[in-house]
Amino acid sequence: MNSICLVIRSILLLVGLSAGTSALASAQDRPVAGWLEWVVLEPWGLKLKGKLDTGAKTSSLHAVDVEYFQREGEEWVRFQTFNPHRKTKAVTIERPLIRDVRIKRHLSVSQERPVVALDLCLGDRMVTTEFSLIDRGRFNYPVLLGRRILQQERILVDAAATYTLDTDLKRCKLLAGSTQPKLQRS
Repeated sequence: MNSICLVIRSILLLVGLSAGTSALASAQDRPVAGWLEWVVLEPWGLKLKGKLDTGAKTSSLHAVDVEYFQREGEEWVRFQTFNPHRKTKAVTIERPLIRDVRIKRHLSVSQERPVVALDLCLGDRMVTTEFSLIDRGRFNYPVLLGRRILQQERILVDAAATYTLDTDLKRCKLLAGSTQPKLQRS
């Protein structure tokens, strides 16, 4: 009986070690980001500080003057965004509405927000992800990146680090595959 238990324990130990090794190898192939990273909204080349938040499902973007409108029978959203903590000019963006999302807020009533898809450069990656639009002027960071984009891009977050990804404006422009359009600035 004791020898059978010993064999079973040995097998379980080997299985556990091999599973841990494959998880470690998988983690080594994934980018590691700090809890704060620079992100660039393309094609506008708008560089903003982003907080990586594993507690939020959907990413959010600082947006003001949000208005719904119709274009060719479809619902769109127009808004302005900028870095609320710097002297940058506002950029007016128009995007198709993907959906409205209800966001649960800590110790407060839930809030409905429009969601749009935007291209984002993060490190050496250009990705399209969904953002809920909200006035984040009272928060420290104009961009919050949620679990959806972190899972989609298989990004690990090091809570003790900041700005580990090299998000370069010139590289982002190349990754976007286009030059910056003429902007409607306010």
